[in-house]
Amino acid sequence: MEHGCGLAKQENPFLRTRSSFFYLRWLLLPFNISIHWEHHLVSAIPWYSLPTYHARLQAVIPREVWPYIWNDGDVIAQLKGDKYLTI
Repeated sequence: MEHGCGLAKQENPFLRTRSSFFYLRWLLLPFNISIHWEHHLVSAIPWYSLPTYHARLQAVIPREVWPYIWNDGDVIAQLKGDKYLTI
Protein backbone atom coordinates (compact mmCIF):
# COMPACT_ATOMS: atom_id res chain seq x y z
CA MET A 1 0.00 0.00 0.00
CA GLU A 2 2.85 2.40 0.71
CA HIS A 3 4.63 2.04 -2.64
CA GLY A 4 2.21 -0.08 -4.68
CA CYS A 5 -1.03 0.45 -6.57
CA GLY A 6 0.69 2.25 -9.44
CA LEU A 7 2.72 4.65 -7.30
CA ALA A 8 5.96 3.55 -8.96
CA LYS A 9 4.61 5.17 -12.15
CA GLN A 10 4.07 8.53 -10.45
CA GLU A 11 6.08 11.16 -12.34
CA ASN A 12 6.91 13.15 -9.22
CA PRO A 13 9.39 11.03 -7.19
CA PHE A 14 8.26 12.70 -3.95
CA LEU A 15 4.78 11.26 -4.48
CA ARG A 16 5.82 7.63 -5.02
CA THR A 17 4.82 6.74 -1.50
CA ARG A 18 1.69 7.22 0.63
CA SER A 19 0.80 7.03 4.28
CA SER A 20 -2.23 4.88 5.03
CA PHE A 21 -4.71 5.46 7.83
CA PHE A 22 -7.37 2.84 8.54
CA TYR A 23 -9.00 1.19 11.53
CA LEU A 24 -6.64 -1.19 13.40
CA ARG A 25 -3.66 -0.21 11.25
CA TRP A 26 -1.49 -0.33 14.38
CA LEU A 27 -2.30 -4.04 14.66
CA LEU A 28 -1.59 -4.94 11.02
CA LEU A 29 1.34 -2.53 10.56
CA PRO A 30 3.12 -2.03 13.90
CA PHE A 31 5.74 0.61 14.68
CA ASN A 32 3.88 3.20 12.58
CA ILE A 33 4.89 1.54 9.32
CA SER A 34 1.77 2.96 7.69
CA ILE A 35 3.04 6.53 8.28
CA HIS A 36 5.23 6.02 5.26
CA TRP A 37 5.30 9.32 3.38
CA GLU A 38 6.47 11.16 6.47
CA HIS A 39 9.19 8.54 6.98
CA HIS A 40 10.50 9.12 3.46
CA LEU A 41 10.31 12.88 3.90
CA VAL A 42 12.64 12.77 6.94
CA SER A 43 13.91 9.24 7.52
CA ALA A 44 15.83 10.19 10.68
CA ILE A 45 12.62 10.61 12.68
CA PRO A 46 12.16 7.61 15.01
CA TRP A 47 9.05 5.46 14.43
CA TYR A 48 7.48 6.52 17.73
CA SER A 49 7.62 10.22 16.74
CA LEU A 50 5.96 9.78 13.35
CA PRO A 51 2.36 10.40 14.59
CA THR A 52 3.39 13.76 16.07
CA TYR A 53 5.28 14.68 12.90
CA HIS A 54 2.25 13.71 10.82
CA ALA A 55 -0.03 15.95 12.92
CA ARG A 56 2.33 18.88 12.51
CA LEU A 57 2.52 18.38 8.75
CA GLN A 58 -1.28 18.41 8.51
CA ALA A 59 -1.19 21.94 9.86
CA VAL A 60 1.07 23.25 7.07
CA ILE A 61 0.26 21.12 4.00
CA PRO A 62 -2.68 22.44 1.95
CA ARG A 63 -5.76 20.23 2.26
CA GLU A 64 -6.08 19.83 -1.53
CA VAL A 65 -2.70 18.01 -1.55
CA TRP A 66 -3.67 15.51 1.17
CA PRO A 67 -5.14 12.83 -1.16
CA TYR A 68 -1.79 12.62 -2.97
CA ILE A 69 0.18 11.76 0.15
CA TRP A 70 -2.29 10.30 2.66
CA ASN A 71 -4.68 7.42 2.01
CA ASP A 72 -7.90 8.04 3.87
CA GLY A 73 -8.79 4.56 5.08
CA ASP A 74 -10.40 2.80 2.11
CA VAL A 75 -8.02 -0.17 2.26
CA ILE A 76 -9.72 -2.17 -0.52
CA ALA A 77 -9.50 0.76 -2.95
CA GLN A 78 -5.86 1.26 -1.99
CA LEU A 79 -4.99 -2.38 -2.67
CA LYS A 80 -6.88 -2.42 -5.97
CA GLY A 81 -5.08 0.73 -7.11
CA ASP A 82 -8.20 2.89 -7.24
CA LYS A 83 -6.58 5.42 -4.91
CA TYR A 84 -3.69 6.17 -7.25
CA LEU A 85 -3.72 9.91 -8.05
CA THR A 86 -1.32 12.03 -10.05
CA ILE A 87 -0.56 15.71 -9.93
